[in-house]
Amino acid sequence: MTAELINFLRDRLSVEEHVAREATVGPWRNAGTSRHHEDVAGPCEAVFAAPPDRGCTCIARTGARGDRQAMVDAEHIARHNPERILAEVEAKRRILALHSDATGHSCSIADETGYELNYAEVRGDDACTTLRLLALPYADHPYYRQEWRP
Repeated sequence: MTAELINFLRDRLSVEEHVAREATVGPWRNAGTSRHHEDVAGPCEAVFAAPPDRGCTCIARTGARGDRQAMVDAEHIARHNPERILAEVEAKRRILALHSDATGHSCSIADETGYELNYAEVRGDDACTTLRLLALPYADHPYYRQEWRP
């Protein structure tokens, strides 16, 4: 199970890295502006963010004038800029390297009843809790296996 889980995680991280590298270079910032305009769908608010040395880009659009949700969306998008994603991918790859040693390592695992055993020796095909937790954000992916759920 561990090898499949590690390969699954490596594949997901490769996709995350690819998308981040294809995106506009960051860091992004929330420009903190909102502009009201009319378009085919009617009046709306558009929230803008800006990567460095570039003009503003519309990153969130709402149907109501003065909608605070657009500003929250803009802040969320700006915080998850490509630079941050690449740093997260690197950190998760390092965690994978620490937890994928076939000779074993000490980590938290669940016993047959589901009880967490802290710092048990993980050997063979057991997937430690750390690897299971790294996979959890991808639980909606078609290749995710329910047996990986912590």
